[in-house]
Amino acid sequence: MSFSLTPVENPLALEGWIIHVGDDDSFRAIVVSRGAIGEKAVEGCTIAFSGIDSETFERSLVDRAAAKASGEKRGQDRLHKLYTVRVGNRDLAITLSLPLYPRGSDEVVASAVAEQQWDN
Repeated sequence: MSFSLTPVENPLALEGWIIHVGDDDSFRAIVVSRGAIGEKAVEGCTIAFSGIDSETFERSLVDRAAAKASGEKRGQDRLHKLYTVRVGNRDLAITLSLPLYPRGSDEVVASAVAEQQWDN
């Protein structure tokens, strides 16, 4: 499951955790990865939810993180919205995978990728 949630192809390091499985069929998972895009080393983080209001989640991302829309791609049954966010001194590319027709109890996948931060 973790491989399907990583925002980069062929990750060098990958860890994933299921952080909640509810009696109401809700689900939460988080996956962190390290890999490369072109020549740049990057870090990625993906969170997957089920049973949440996707429109409220997206609005919170925009309001709280000051996310700026940078495009969108429409799939057969999903909408992939692209955002950029500045956190500290790093720029993050965020992709939200949302249902085309939100019902208020939706599945959402949110991935963030940033250039790898090196600790000395």
